[in-house]
This record gives sequence, C-alpha cells and structure tokens, in this order.
Amino acid sequence: MFRYIGLLWDPANARASDVANRLSNQFQRLSAEPWKEAIADAGVRLYCLGEHKRGFMVHRLGKNRGAVLGTLFRRNSDPCDATPSAPASFDDTACSRIAESRGKLLVSEYWGDYVALVQTAAQAFVLMGPATTVPCFTTSIQDVFVFFSCVADWASVEGVRLSVNWNFVAERVLGRLGTAGGSGLKEIAEVHRGECLEVTSESGALRINRRLYWNPVDFSESRALLLDDHDGASNAIRATIVSCIHTLANGHDSVLLRLSGGLDSSIVLGCLKDTPNHPQITGCTFYPLNRRADPRPWARIAARDAGCEVAEWSVDPSELNLEVILSQQLNTEPRWSLHDFSLAPLERAEAAKRQATALFTGDGGDAGLGTLSASFAAHEFVRRRGLRPRMLRAAYDAALCTDESIWRVLRRALRTWGKPLSDDEEMVTGLCKFVTPRAQGMGTAQVLHPWFRDRDVPLHIVRQLGDLPRTPEFYDSFASAEVSAPIRVDPMYAQPVVELLLRIPPYAQIAGGRDRGLARRAFEGRVPGPLLNRTWKDRAPQFIGQIVQGNLDLIRQLLLDGLLVREGLLDRAALEQALSSTVDKREFPDGELMWQLDVEVWLRRWHRWRQRKIQVAAA
Repeated sequence: MFRYIGLLWDPANARASDVANRLSNQFQRLSAEPWKEAIADAGVRLYCLGEHKRGFMVHRLGKNRGAVLGTLFRRNSDPCDATPSAPASFDDTACSRIAESRGKLLVSEYWGDYVALVQTAAQAFVLMGPATTVPCFTTSIQDVFVFFSCVADWASVEGVRLSVNWNFVAERVLGRLGTAGGSGLKEIAEVHRGECLEVTSESGALRINRRLYWNPVDFSESRALLLDDHDGASNAIRATIVSCIHTLANGHDSVLLRLSGGLDSSIVLGCLKDTPNHPQITGCTFYPLNRRADPRPWARIAARDAGCEVAEWSVDPSELNLEVILSQQLNTEPRWSLHDFSLAPLERAEAAKRQATALFTGDGGDAGLGTLSASFAAHEFVRRRGLRPRMLRAAYDAALCTDESIWRVLRRALRTWGKPLSDDEEMVTGLCKFVTPRAQGMGTAQVLHPWFRDRDVPLHIVRQLGDLPRTPEFYDSFASAEVSAPIRVDPMYAQPVVELLLRIPPYAQIAGGRDRGLARRAFEGRVPGPLLNRTWKDRAPQFIGQIVQGNLDLIRQLLLDGLLVREGLLDRAALEQALSSTVDKREFPDGELMWQLDVEVWLRRWHRWRQRKIQVAAA
C-alpha cells in the first residue's frame, strides 16, 4: 500500500544535515522494496512506496515547489453539474499558482485524496487534504522535521523513542471519538484534514505553525450558503454524488462495493452502474447466521438492478476467535478491530480474484444524509429561521423520524433555543460504567479537534461529520502495510459531497418525515423502489454478545489484569461483574467491552514494542 516519509531541515545546519542523511539511509532498509526518492532538494527529502497509477501517485509541482501525493481533480463550479470532474493538470502555470498560494488553491479550486508538500523560497507547507484517506503524522528529531503516513515505518527507525499519551487514552476509554484532537503517542502529532503546517527556518532551527485551510463547520454555519429548498437541495445532492462517484471510478477496470442492501450502499451502486468507463462491479455482502437480520434479499435487489454480481459471505460470531487481535499492527491510536480481523481478509481475497483496484463503500451516508441529526430538526429550524409556522412541520417530521411525540420535540427545541446543543444533557451520551473517576478527570484535559476549538459547534454538525474528524484508517490493523489491497473509496466523504450536505440543515434532510427523506427523493430512478421505501436496518441481535461469550476467558485475562486497570482507568470490580456469566448485558453493553478490549490490546502492542527496543539497545 502507498506510504511516504518526508524530511525538512535547514541545510545551513550541519548537525541537522547529518541527521537527515542518516535517516535517509535507514529508510532504505525499512522495506524489502526500495523507496522512491521523489524529492531531493536542499533541505528537503521525500520518499514514497507503493505508487499506483489508479490511486496514489507522486505529482511534482516543479523544481523547489514540492509535490502532491495522491489523486487530484478540478472542481465543478456548479453543484448541480453531474459531469465527472476533470483530472488536475500539473503544467507549469498550474503548479506555479499552487505554490504561490501556499497550497490554498488545492482546497478552493481542486478536490481529491491527497497530502501535499508545497515549497516556496522561504517556507515549506505540509497540507492534509479535506477528504484524505492516507494519514499524516509528524515528529522532530534534532532539528529535522519528519512527516509520514505509517507509524510502523517510523517506529522501525533506530533510536526512535515513543511513549503513550495517557490523557488521550482516557478520552478513548470514555468513548469520546468525535471532537477530541491530540495523539495517542506523546512524540507524534497528527495533521488533521484541512490543516496545513507552515515550516519556517529560524537560525538553523525550524518553527512550525498550524493553520486551518478548510473547516467543514464553516459550510454549515454560513447563512449565505444555507440550502433548505427541497427541490434545489435534492437536485444538488443527486448531481454532486453522481459526479464524485463517476470521477472516483474513472480509471478502474474492476471495483468492489460493500453492499448491505441499505440506502447508502444502494445509492453508491446506483451511481456506479452507469459510470462512463463501465468497470466490472462486484458487491460484497456479509450476513450473520440469523435469518432475522439477513441483508441478502435487499442486496440482491440492488445488484439485479445494476446488473452486477454479488459475493456473499456468512459470519458466525460464535466462531470468531479474538486471539487474532493480539497480532495487530502498530497504530497511533486504538481502532475498532472487528471488521479488520473478520471481514477485511475476505475482501482482499475477492479483490485479488477479480483484479479489483478499488473498494467502494457507503460509509458516511448515515451521518451526512441526516440519520444521526434528525432529532435536531426543530431546534435547527428555530435557530436558523426563528419562530415561524413551518417550525411545526419540522417538529412533526422529526417526531416521525425519531418515534418521539411532537410535544417532546417542540419542548426540547424551545428549551435549547439560543444555546449550543452540546449543553443539553439529553443529547450527551452517558459515560461507560467501567470507567473510573480518574479516567474522567484525565479525559477533560485533552485538547479539542481544531475544527471545534474557540467556537460553539452545534452537536448535530459533529454528528453529521461522521468519522471525518477521526484519524484516517488507511492501513489494515492486522496486515502489514506491504500487503496489497484495493484502494478504499468513500464517496460520501468526498469534499464536494461533504460541503454540500453540511449546507442542508436537518429539517430539510428529513423531508416528508422520513429518515434521509431528501436523499430518497434525490435518487428516485437510480435506486430500486423497495430500497428507497425501506426505512429500517437489519441488525443481527446479540452479534457482538456472541463474540464476547465465545471469548470470555481471553477477555477476562486481558482486561482484569490489564494495563487499563493497572493505570486506574477501568474499574476492575465493574469489569469482573460484567464478565460474569449471570450479569444482565443490558446493564453492561457488549459493545463497550469490545471497545475497551481494543484499547487494552493497543496499549499492550506498544508495551511489547518498547520492551523490544530496550532489549535491542541492551544487546
């Protein structure tokens, strides 16, 4: 898979130059395949591995101007223009304009999946694209600034020291994933989507300033950009999503699609089926051994309509052995492991069989198209439009979507009028029952994500962003970064789609009192009627519970005497009660147990890495 490592330093600093040369020599020993030296300018080195002509490529911006790593397209100026976006041209004029703007034009005139290094005569700029799927981490070592995508590469360098950030761990134990910033490792920082690092040399040392080139909250909070006309919003949704999917599918001869039979993946398939380059499409459907939650009939309806094949795999939760999670790769933070260890190997095998170079998903649809923010519809109408008769319609639609009474919806909207919904206790998820007061105190000290600093961001916007604020999960948790895998494509998180959907408030998204009602209206004719009319999800009852019950001995061993208990972040007595065979699982949800297990295994992986480093140093 694609990886990169970059070095920046002041060439007048002799010590930094020596360190940079030593690091460059080490990089060539990190992988069996030699790294490509993409840039070798004074004070700059950039190395890449795993380029793919249908995905991540290095696009030079010219001598001493830097490079764009990834894919880049010109923006369509009209959100109702459904034509595919044109690939970016990297001629001298375009590259000069990008460099002169310090990379800002990449955000305003282009979109894609990229990380950029932009150079000027006096500075360098490291920019994370607004919808990038490859992460960007940074660190410094003896006046050399390092940025890279895969933490396992940096952890393999001789002399590197890394330690756990326990305040960050407390945030994760508390389940705060949407608004937290920071990093799980003290010595490593993350460049967030839309963020640019400005690197300036001062007396041989480097000064780093962080600036936001793109903040999605701006699109939701701008009165000038508000789009709540149903006809206009519906047309824009359809055209923008069609355009982005056709653009992202271009160049791929064969693609996979995670096809659940739900609305979001069916929309993606409905757009893929008439992509101009006509790739072979294979749906991938996972189903539990439980007929009450079988998605196959719905997935088959979508596949028949699109004329594509479906690969179907059964998953028996009682047969999943959690010992495999002990072999996870190094990551900068804990990750939900269930998909990576149980389903990702099947997807990789299917991709190899079909020679598929991309894996499309409908991820982000629930969030962006309004499912997670429906309960805020009446509040948002009052906040944006004031007390008008149409507020009653917004409240009625919200009541239909959330199965609440209209009076409860209205009462909440009026009570929270004029203050951010983050202050409304009814809207805040309760803390996990396993967490100690010590963890709660540590968690409050953690920094906010830069999108949410210094402003009151309504909670519905945080929910509408879905996983976008989180660290990109580009590399598989249980496979080496050198393992070949199809490029993951999440069209609902494409920059033009995100910007458009944030302009549409919740009361418009649930048009007609239906979950994602505006999207259902937008894709009439592209998605089969039975799927548009289906408003429920098939969820396998006790799926995670069966995994927990089948692995109780291992979970007890890992959690009861684990690092989280030792550090005082989890309550051992509460865990012991939850892991007994007689406890009511409604009181201690199995999903929370699995998440704490993922955090514990992440900590143990770094503990083993540190012990290994100590042994090597002592040898």
